[in-house]
Amino acid sequence: MKKSFAVFVLLLGVCFCASGQNVSQQGFLDVADCHAFSGWAADTQHLNTSINVRLFTDGVFSRSILANLSRPDVATALGDNGLHGFSFQVPVGVMDNQPHSIKVTFDDGIKELSNSPRSVTCAPLSLVAVGGQPTPTPTPTPTPLQVTSFDIRPRFSSLKISNQTTTDPTLLATAQFDQTPAFFRMGEVTNLNQPELELRGIPWKTYTPGMTLTFRLSTTRPYGVRNVFIQVNSVQSEVGVSRPKGDSITFAPASTKEFVLTGSELSAFLSRASSLGYRSTFSGPTIVGTYPCNIGLRVLDYNTLEPAVTDSSRNFTESYASEIFRKSGEDRFLNPFWTVREISIGELLPHTSTELIRVSGPTSGRQDDLSRTIFWQYTYSYLRPNPAITCVSAEGSLPGGGFIKSITLEGPSDRPATDAFRTPN
Repeated sequence: MKKSFAVFVLLLGVCFCASGQNVSQQGFLDVADCHAFSGWAADTQHLNTSINVRLFTDGVFSRSILANLSRPDVATALGDNGLHGFSFQVPVGVMDNQPHSIKVTFDDGIKELSNSPRSVTCAPLSLVAVGGQPTPTPTPTPTPLQVTSFDIRPRFSSLKISNQTTTDPTLLATAQFDQTPAFFRMGEVTNLNQPELELRGIPWKTYTPGMTLTFRLSTTRPYGVRNVFIQVNSVQSEVGVSRPKGDSITFAPASTKEFVLTGSELSAFLSRASSLGYRSTFSGPTIVGTYPCNIGLRVLDYNTLEPAVTDSSRNFTESYASEIFRKSGEDRFLNPFWTVREISIGELLPHTSTELIRVSGPTSGRQDDLSRTIFWQYTYSYLRPNPAITCVSAEGSLPGGGFIKSITLEGPSDRPATDAFRTPN
């Protein structure tokens, strides 16, 4: 081990002073035997970043992997995280008792690592037992391919930016693999805990090394964060398929507009809210003063009452309260890019000069929260018994019917107002 490290330090001292090819790319083929071809590779201009290396057998490209195994000795020499090690499995094709040239290069396929090429001669996998029959050559179990990195970004963006937002549904994807795959599949996923379940329904596509990967987001789903995942395989099968690898991006509308909901549009919006579990509460009346009806009853026609008078002792007040759009959990908030501008509340009872309507909320303080608390107070006078006053049960429908006059939202101009609600996945 001490001898290997000494060679390593000497190598760095020599290579850093070399001329010609990219001197920032440094690497060493430590081992080339019948068990593995391993070593390390790094770019000193991009420390803490793993790079790809390529394996050639007898001058023919075999495979490419990301050199990201931990190498503490490299970390000490370079002063970074040391994730620059690699280890290729020995290809079955070189196990034929014949000498083969093993070459490892950087990702350009030209510049070789130090101590490359090497020559190996390996026996076949089959063994002959003493006094018995030849043991059948075991069929090697293929190592599943892995997606080592995957990024999505707008197709005209040259750089991946964290929390990137796009109004263009077509994305550019970049991916790296530990081995070159033959097939891939890519799609949007809503279940981040088990993305493979949704990817199974996506057909495989042929992968060509160096090809440009593009993906188009669904334009029928609500705007907001979208998650795109990829899987690869050497065959079109679920056997040996790679683990899903994903990335996210925020899909934003090109423009927004104001929605003022009244009439049938308001009814459709309220119906949609009810179907999604939004609820409202109503309480009242709370009565203060001399009231013309007994407990449990209310006035049927408030137009038969007289307006409030200066002598407050001869007045009575009715107060009502309501909480609208109540719902628990994150689903109570609207979809991204939707906000509540105003909720206009109408009267419950015939208007008087002392009518009071107060709207407060939401308690969350968020602009994408519909919840509101409403308080009404009406003051009338009851001067003398009036046979025109009819009392009915206080239970039942509200005295004034529906009280939401209008709802004003701001949202994507290409979507209906009902798209503002979050829906279960």
